[in-house]
Amino acid sequence: IEKVSHRMKLIRTDKAYQGEFSDMVENYYKWKMEIAQKPPTVKGFVPQKGRWQVERSFAWLNNFRRLSKDYERLPESSVAFIQVAFISILLK
Repeated sequence: IEKVSHRMKLIRTDKAYQGEFSDMVENYYKWKMEIAQKPPTVKGFVPQKGRWQVERSFAWLNNFRRLSKDYERLPESSVAFIQVAFISILLK
């Protein structure tokens, strides 16, 4: 987290991450938490702003067999393979 903390400014979350977790992130890391809220007048499903971008990225990662299971012993190895996968996606 320390390596990317200077670049990260905003975290978009849903209502599950409000409260104590949100307070800790804002106080300790000084990141702004944007918690998605559904308008009170709307009934049913409402897509959250920016959520499709995250879901699309996870879907793209499912195309890489190495990332489908937890083959790595160290978290650093997993992070490296995720970075390689996204580099491959960006180069296409």
